[in-house]
Amino acid sequence: MSANASPLRDESLARIESGWANRLAVPVSAFHQSEITFVPKEASKVLVIVELHGSVVVVSPPALIRVLSPISHPDLLDLEVLLRLLVEFQPKPVGVATISYVDSSTLRKTSSSHPVHIAQARELEEVLSSGSRDEQEESGISTMPMLFGAKSEDGDVGALAGYEVWNSKIAQMGVLAKPKYRGTGLAFAAAHAASKAAMDSELVPQWRCRIGNEPSHRLSEQLGFQKLGHQLAVDLII
Repeated sequence: MSANASPLRDESLARIESGWANRLAVPVSAFHQSEITFVPKEASKVLVIVELHGSVVVVSPPALIRVLSPISHPDLLDLEVLLRLLVEFQPKPVGVATISYVDSSTLRKTSSSHPVHIAQARELEEVLSSGSRDEQEESGISTMPMLFGAKSEDGDVGALAGYEVWNSKIAQMGVLAKPKYRGTGLAFAAAHAASKAAMDSELVPQWRCRIGNEPSHRLSEQLGFQKLGHQLAVDLII
């Protein structure tokens, strides 16, 4: 990974590399290479591909490596291509997401007047029940240990945001707003508070955004998150 390719601080880039290396059980040097790194994982039934600044790590069941090793970098990140190649394994796509990060050098300042507080369990239930099941699962907020809530002018908690800690390096962010408050700045206020809290704990906030989720993508950009790569996952029957 080239520090010159991103406005993020060198220390943040090092934490991101280390966090992913620990999570995928690969050496940090895998994210400094131009060639693709293949990691066989016995008994696994999931294909995971992570790209950071052009370096690609593929973690898969051993049987898939013979199929995947001849594939070019762009095709490895093309879900349609992968599904055709892996048809014998009955692939079920989990999805493709961009992965973006923010630190003190890129986090946008906020002039939001929406008050933010540590959310209570009942507020979590209210926000979760307002969205669809897919939105609940994609946000990930139901399992996050601490959430920040942003209130509307009438005192209603319209958005929640929090994070999950990865390997003491990365804060995987989650945010969900009630439908009637989307686009009002409440999600920004909650996510900004959660990002700041993560950085205060010496974590690098990470924003995974499913390809096609434009509202989430716009929000991450408004906050100052910088896209560094992609993550792709496919469930398999081996």
